[in-house]
Amino acid sequence: VCSRCCCRTHPAMISKKNSLLLYGKQGLVLGSMFRSLHCTPLAARSRSSLGGLVKDRFQSAEPSSTLAINETVAARRSAGQPVFNFGLGQSPFPVPSEVKDSLASHAFQKDYLQVQGLQELRQSIASFTNRMQSKSNGTEFSFDADDVLVGPGTKELLFMTQMATTGYTVLPAPSWVTYGPQAFMNDRKLKWVQTEMEDGWQIGAESLAKCFQENSAFGRPLLILNSPSNPTGRVHSKERLQEIARVVDEADGIVISDEIYLYTQFDGGEWHSIAEFIPDRTIISTGLSKWCGAGGWRIGAFLFPKTMRPLLETMVGIASETFSSVAAPIQHAAIGAYQQEQHIQTYISQSSKVLGIIADYSTRALIETAHGARCAPGQGAFYLFPDWSDCKDVAAQFSSSSQFAKALLDSSGVAALPGSTFGMKPSSMTLRLSLVDYDGGDAMSQVHKCDWSPGNFSAGDGLSNFKHTGWVQENCPNVVNGIAAIKSFIKQINS
Repeated sequence: VCSRCCCRTHPAMISKKNSLLLYGKQGLVLGSMFRSLHCTPLAARSRSSLGGLVKDRFQSAEPSSTLAINETVAARRSAGQPVFNFGLGQSPFPVPSEVKDSLASHAFQKDYLQVQGLQELRQSIASFTNRMQSKSNGTEFSFDADDVLVGPGTKELLFMTQMATTGYTVLPAPSWVTYGPQAFMNDRKLKWVQTEMEDGWQIGAESLAKCFQENSAFGRPLLILNSPSNPTGRVHSKERLQEIARVVDEADGIVISDEIYLYTQFDGGEWHSIAEFIPDRTIISTGLSKWCGAGGWRIGAFLFPKTMRPLLETMVGIASETFSSVAAPIQHAAIGAYQQEQHIQTYISQSSKVLGIIADYSTRALIETAHGARCAPGQGAFYLFPDWSDCKDVAAQFSSSSQFAKALLDSSGVAALPGSTFGMKPSSMTLRLSLVDYDGGDAMSQVHKCDWSPGNFSAGDGLSNFKHTGWVQENCPNVVNGIAAIKSFIKQINS
């Protein structure tokens, strides 16, 4: 057997010397002989010998664009090239100290846990979700530990749901980059519903109903709804959620309500879930990666209505044959994030205020200075989704948003993702800006100096009416300079 790749090695490859040694000193020489006997290195083999290894429909599979852009940024920085990282949607804020301390104290935990997740953690997630919803708008959820499935990030749970359910997947355009490829990998029909900036990038009830009617032959629709949205930073209103819920109910559909950014909303007041209106048809997706700054911990959860208990049990079975269970120290530590409510509420309040100030500044700067940019003000999460489609010079120079984004990176060092990555038409000159290139810990410690509050933004307002520019310049210089670099790039195109 070859010691490089474990294939069967031809006897002719064994040298006379090694053969003699093998018989003369079996126990001592065996390891040495295996180290010296190798087949042709993999890199030197003909590709034709591995033909047919990959299924045809996966031949074009590529790394997620959000992760790929992060590697591009790292490579540029290693090479000493300037770069403004508006690419990866990773929280800039540190994990709360109480939660980090809990992880350190549970590092000794080494045993496999329940596939569904640690009982105490599942109950903590259920109770936290119930409390936060009730405090926000008075809606009473009744989740308990048995309704919760813990996974290694919600991405895995999203994949498993699309794998386990019948029917087809429906997404608003734009949507997070991973939903669509996961449908493809699970050989599901995927249908897009176009949204418009003028409507706040919300799904229109009529458009959704039309999509359901035209695709009824494919079975039950699975709508994935992300609010606040990646990539737009926009929030679906209560009234719009009610309309969508009615359409889903009439079509006998189900919804994954991706609420991973729910507690990053800037207003600090009411937030709403479509589960308020069709609880029996909604799975809530949540986790610590965004509002708790723990993306690299890889822990997320789904909360299922009791009407979907068979699906939950099926997914527990799938989990048992795939990831087994989430790492024990991480699960034990995560309990604190859901139980230490006062500390967490302070953390959420401070971090969402920082996000709101930066989004407000950046929206004003883009509209005021970036030559033809249209941009819906952010309401939550880390993102803005500006559109230069009305800028004739941009549309004339670039045939796709991918070309636009590449030129911006090459020319100005601004790493952003093209709108086409999120389901927009290639000709739509949209970019997703992830406004996280700053030290979140420092920003949180200084945010008390700002009396900023949401809800006072007007599309006609510019930076001259924004009294916190100095704070943003001091605490988030890369964001300021990155926006300025976009302005300069667009100005060059227009000239």
